[in-house]
Formats: sequence, structure tokens, C-alpha cells
Amino acid sequence: MDIIETELSDSDQNPHQSIFESVHHFFCNISEVPTRVLVSGLEIGTDWYPPKTVDGTIVTSFEVHF
Repeated sequence: MDIIETELSDSDQNPHQSIFESVHHFFCNISEVPTRVLVSGLEIGTDWYPPKTVDGTIVTSFEVHF
């Protein structure tokens, strides 16, 4: 079985070296998809992977605009 690897990007516009960063940014710009980040104490997460909380910890939502 062959292993498929994604080509890395050396562009400073893709700080995580993923070629999909530019495509993701472009898609969000044209679709205006609502995106948010959840913050709780020192934890950061999303709706799919929420931040860890301790009883009584407040989770704050921040809208992300591209």
C-alpha cells in the first residue's frame, strides 16, 4: 500500500506549511461561513473540539472573520 503525502508549502502565507490553508481562507471569504473560536481560561477550542472547562469556568465565544 502506497502512502500518500500532501505537498508542503513554503509560502509565508501558509504558516503551517499546508497547501490547504490558502484554499480554506479563499473558501471562507467567498462563502462567508460563520466561524467562531471558544476560549475558557487558558484553553482554546471550537464547537467540535470545545475547550476543557472546570466547574464554573466561563466559555467565551469569539467570531472569526477572514
